[in-house]
Amino acid sequence: MKLFNEKRSDLEEQQLHLNIGLQKIRETVEQVEELQKSLSIKRNELEEKNNLANAKLKQMVCYFVTLFMSVLLVIICDTGAQNPSYVDFDFIIQSYFTLRLLQSTFYRIKIYF
Repeated sequence: MKLFNEKRSDLEEQQLHLNIGLQKIRETVEQVEELQKSLSIKRNELEEKNNLANAKLKQMVCYFVTLFMSVLLVIICDTGAQNPSYVDFDFIIQSYFTLRLLQSTFYRIKIYF
């Protein structure tokens, strides 16, 4: 009888230990599910904010390029108005290549205009 009681006590202790382990696993599963939901929400928020930031960046780039082109046209027109026989084609070509360089740079970072 003594051996039976010892074995029973050992088994009850093992069962208690296993039940505690199972409870911790259940709690961990619940925490992981909550974290996955939170991650999904945060991922959606991040994607939305990235889209807004990209739209703003595109707007700023378009503004910059438009401003650059306007200034370039004013300089060219002003040069031609002051001296119609002299237009600095080197400046025009250099400005054109600068603009193309900007466009290719923005294209590489996925900003199209």
